[in-house]
Amino acid sequence: MIELLGRLGIKAEVDGKPGQWKSACPNCGGTDRFGISMVNCKEDDKRKDVVGLYYCRKCEVGGNCQKFCRDYLHMSDKEANRAAKRIDKTHYQEKRPDGYRVKKEKDISIWTGSVSNNDDRGYVDKWFLELLEFPDILAYLGKRGLSHKIVTKYKIGYNPSEMGILSNNLLIPGLKTIHVPRGIVIPIWNENKEVQRVKIRVAEQDRYSNARGYKYPRYWELPGGSKRLGLIGNPELDTMFVVESELDAYAIQSQVGDISFTCCIGGSSKKPDVISYQLGRKKKLIICHDNDEAGVKMFQEWKQRFPKAIACPVPYETSRVTDSGVRITSRIKDIGEAFQLGIDVKKILNDKIQGLFNDEVYNHGSAYASVSPKDIKVR
Repeated sequence: MIELLGRLGIKAEVDGKPGQWKSACPNCGGTDRFGISMVNCKEDDKRKDVVGLYYCRKCEVGGNCQKFCRDYLHMSDKEANRAAKRIDKTHYQEKRPDGYRVKKEKDISIWTGSVSNNDDRGYVDKWFLELLEFPDILAYLGKRGLSHKIVTKYKIGYNPSEMGILSNNLLIPGLKTIHVPRGIVIPIWNENKEVQRVKIRVAEQDRYSNARGYKYPRYWELPGGSKRLGLIGNPELDTMFVVESELDAYAIQSQVGDISFTCCIGGSSKKPDVISYQLGRKKKLIICHDNDEAGVKMFQEWKQRFPKAIACPVPYETSRVTDSGVRITSRIKDIGEAFQLGIDVKKILNDKIQGLFNDEVYNHGSAYASVSPKDIKVR
């Protein structure tokens, strides 16, 4: 797939997760929502001709290598099959980072307390203690709406330097070392207080320049985690928020965790799993989508599954007047940015929750005027 894209003059780049690539879309021209997966190409796959799968999250075209050859390189079926077989998978496997995608546990991750380091503590505990030594990182989390109580309860942490973890201690077959980038460590816990998965919000200075020479995404998920969507708070409460980012989920929990709980999905294209689907049908459901095209599309897809869900985005923009009389307008993408710009997010969330208890509004579906993705300007 990478080679075939090159024939159209399109260059693909690693998308952070092992075996995942992204590029401009040859169909709609979108810059970074055309995803290519090399992980699906297994030696024991019955579809041995399939070398790479692709999907665009913007225009929703997708398929395998042969379909790409037919649609964009105008090959016949015979030529497309021949082109797919010619591509050497080994070339791309060598470019994968050390953390290969592994078979996920059903409910918990390998990063739970049973994993120990030289200090005989779990890595999550170690990173939490590291965070306490960096007041600037604690202050940053506070500006994003996370209370000290939530940071402590859920053991948000910080990895101060790029490190390699011996996989022999983690029982992941085929892995020699897992490289963990520097950044804020965000664990998600299950109902049994076990680590479900771990993400790193990679330090900006390390995303493009690091010891490995590897381009990290903004959020790096450590291998070995669960596929389950994260639930933060008490699911016995009546109101359920759905938000994309784990940090934003913890921010919501910090503000209205006494009257609601939050489901963090970890990506705008993620769909409800069994547990979140069951809860979503029973609870008063509020979708805090991002103010971009992908976020609006996320709301519309969840709205189709849960007709009574309502949207609760933060204001699209805010403005202030400086001492010299100059008005400055700032675009707001998500809850974290809203907190940093001084928006009263707690009031927005509380007002939305109170509105849901008006049966007339809630029983007749959303009071939110749905926005088309075309109406949102991508930043």
